Amino acid sequence: GDGNLRYGKSKRNRDEEVIAMLDKDVNDVEDLSTLWIIIPSRWIRKWLIFAHLRLGEEPGKIDTKMLLVHDKEYFNGWRPLRTLKPPNFEKIENKDADETPGHYRHISVEAWTKLAELYGVNGPVIAVYGSPVDDLSRWRCFPTINDVDVNKMPEPVLPEKEEPKQKEEKTTTGKIVESLGLGKLSLF
Repeated sequence: GDGNLRYGKSKRNRDEEVIAMLDKDVNDVEDLSTLWIIIPSRWIRKWLIFAHLRLGEEPGKIDTKMLLVHDKEYFNGWRPLRTLKPPNFEKIENKDADETPGHYRHISVEAWTKLAELYGVNGPVIAVYGSPVDDLSRWRCFPTINDVDVNKMPEPVLPEKEEPKQKEEKTTTGKIVESLGLGKLSLF
């Protein structure tokens, strides 16, 4: 192995990685036609600690299999574990909320492609088309990002009409950083 990695040093340009992710991050969570890729929160936390906080070791391959189980009854032979918990964003606003950060996060196809290119993937790509993202029955697994086909996925569920909300300014990455208890994301 590379001796540099043992001492928390790496040849990767961590600033460039974080900036690239923020650049590829989708701000518009309200767009119901967005294609999301599911990523284990354990992996994203390791990556954020490594790339943003400059601590620890490289996170290794993105292991999507930790969120799945083989099931030949399901599309492409994989289904989400039934015990998966969604991200707990209330924890940010309410310190007394459940401690569990959730087992997964959703990121844009562009962010996934960049992370997969940098670190590799162990397991299928887990995709969900539109919302609700946390409805596990809507998740579909594909061998690679190039195999993902929205025509083979459930349509987004349109919510009832309600009063327009203030536009959320925080990026998905910013919310992930906060939900994992890593503070506010700042590049300087």
